[in-house]
Amino acid sequence: MAHHYNKIEPDRQPRNPRPRVPFTPEEDELLLWMVERYGRKWTLLARLLTEHGYPRCDHSVANRVLVLEKLRNPASVLDKVLLYSLHRPWTPESRERFFNDNP
Repeated sequence: MAHHYNKIEPDRQPRNPRPRVPFTPEEDELLLWMVERYGRKWTLLARLLTEHGYPRCDHSVANRVLVLEKLRNPASVLDKVLLYSLHRPWTPESRERFFNDNP
């Protein structure tokens, strides 16, 4: 849609969004503790993080919690097999390639 605005208003400058600031380890620990205590109430967690000096929106909080959960609990081999088999049928070559890639 930006190309449309550029034709109508060629001098229009794009807005500058807030720069991305990576999550700190302290912030991650606080966030995981708050999820255990308050549950997955993203707006509440974002407000509490902001009160503790870490300004975050509810979307970034939700995305970060999901990333942290994936890092804590990687998919098991069975989960990978089920996901792989949903996308394509097994062949002897694909089965061999899949199981040889795992450590």
